[in-house]
Amino acid sequence: MAHPGVNIYSGSCDPLGAALTFPTELSFKKGKIFQHYPITDKRGTLYRDAEGAYQTLKKRYPQGSPKRLELYIRIATAKFKQHPQLAEAIAKRGGIPWLQECRHQTGALTKRFQWWEGEGTNSPMIRCLIEAYRRYQCSVLAQREPAPNPIVELEEGDVFVFGSNGKGIHGAGAALQAFG
Repeated sequence: MAHPGVNIYSGSCDPLGAALTFPTELSFKKGKIFQHYPITDKRGTLYRDAEGAYQTLKKRYPQGSPKRLELYIRIATAKFKQHPQLAEAIAKRGGIPWLQECRHQTGALTKRFQWWEGEGTNSPMIRCLIEAYRRYQCSVLAQREPAPNPIVELEEGDVFVFGSNGKGIHGAGAALQAFG
């Protein structure tokens, strides 16, 4: 059964919605979540939550710029890597299709905060969260070890499926094996 989308913000009545927002310390203070979600950047700087990292680092880029959105995505990806239970909870609710059903509405009175709001992929915040979740999933798949019993021979009627790069060059992994 598919889970309905939730409002992802610090006042969300849904604990996952309150945990997926950037200002999780605010969610904690409001009693919506009962644990902290600190973030450490590549340099080892510890931030109280993703919002702390974002507020510190965003000053380099203008509101709405692609670089600021990329920063948001990188911080959200780090949050998933450092708190994988959040990504696991998203997966249990339906993954990206579930995120697409979520919204980000805070009741903000200023345009600066309203810019992030919206339903589903109309919200820049939700779009960034979806991309961060996608990147997290890719990083997890990349870390998996190869199968312990690789296929070395195909029977008649078997199909061998492998990944290829955009240029169709089969230079590594299963693609190399298929054409090697």
